[in-house]
Parts: sequence; structure tokens; C-alpha cells
Amino acid sequence: MSIIRPYVPDKLNVCLITKKFPYPGRGSDENYLWPVARGLAKQGHEVTVLSWQNPRGKAEIQTDHVRAFFLGERKGATLRQFPQLAYRKFLDLHTSKPFHIVHSLDESGFLIARERRRLKIIMAYDVSATQMAQLFSIFGMAKETISGLLTTAVAVSYKFLTTYYGGDRAILKTADGVFVATPQQKIVLERYYMYPDLKTFVVPYGLDYFETVLREISEPLRQTF
Repeated sequence: MSIIRPYVPDKLNVCLITKKFPYPGRGSDENYLWPVARGLAKQGHEVTVLSWQNPRGKAEIQTDHVRAFFLGERKGATLRQFPQLAYRKFLDLHTSKPFHIVHSLDESGFLIARERRRLKIIMAYDVSATQMAQLFSIFGMAKETISGLLTTAVAVSYKFLTTYYGGDRAILKTADGVFVATPQQKIVLERYYMYPDLKTFVVPYGLDYFETVLREISEPLRQTF
């Protein structure tokens, strides 16, 4: 019996989730996130951002064909509530117009990801949603001596076990794809986290990469539907 996959249009409805999203027009705050959103919108996709706060205290902005909601601008909201607030806002928006892809740049999208099958969405994370950075920090402090290498190996093993079973494993189990910044991160995901190589995409942050590599990346991710 053949498997019937849901229809995936050429123009996608995309939701980006992150605690920190720069307010447009503030030069020092411009980083790779706005190029991501603008690049997607420029190609005709609808882009919605769920974030926490912005310097001007606005609850919603729309610019460059990107719509952003800042959920922390509600009176009484605390940062700890952000994953739940993002989940509720997502459901409201998804009900009126279903999203196709959700890209969580940190762990905040996990509540949504747990229901990705029911919601019929593709779930992608940035590697920063995991605690892998802590492992690389330990590697960076390693001393090139026998005792130093042994100490580093023990520290890395302990940190890996505590972070993997302390949250990273659950996140990766809900991921249809993971974006990493370097080949080293891709290798660590594959060898130690046992995450499939075909679901990992190397994207060098800091470039307007959706202008150049989105077409190469999008098709394998779309096939996970």
C-alpha cells in the first residue's frame, strides 16, 4: 500500500521562533536572523516570527513582508512563560492559516514540536537549541598534555551525558531537521548524538544564505512531510 503524503505548496507558510529577534533598523542588532526572514519572504514565502521583546516595546511589527509578534510585551509576562506563550500564539495562528514549517532557533519551540504529527508541520531547529556549545567550550579549554587530555575526555563525557539525557535527546527526537553552523557540529551530531546525517544542514551564519542555498536545502527538508 502506497503512502500518501500531504500536499506541500511551492510557497510555504513559515514560523520562526526565538527568544531574541533583533528589531529592524537597529544596526548593531542586525544579524543573520533578518536575512533569514527577508530571504524567505523575498522568495514568496509567508514568514511569521514569535519572539520575546524588542527595545521599542511593540507587541507586533510588520516590515519587509515579515510579521513579528513579541509576546513578552504583554503586561505581567515572564521569560519563563515564553515557550507556553509561543505555543498558544502558534495554535491561534495555525488554526486560521496552517503553517508548513516551524524553525525554532532555540529550545522554545519544543512544546509545538511534540505535536508536529497532529499539527502536520515540519519541525526544524538550530543547533543552538541543544547544549552542544558546552561541549565545544570544554574542548577549547583542553591542554595538550596526557593528564589534560584525560581530564578533558572525562569532562566531555560527563557533560554530554547530562545534557543529552537532560534535554537534548528529547529535542532531537522531535526534529525533522537541524541547522548547524560548521561541519564539526554536523559530525558531533552524527557520531555522538546519533542524529541522521541527511537531516543535518550546514549553514554558515552571518551570510545572507537564504539567497544562495535555500533551494539546495529546502527539498530534502520538504520530503520529510
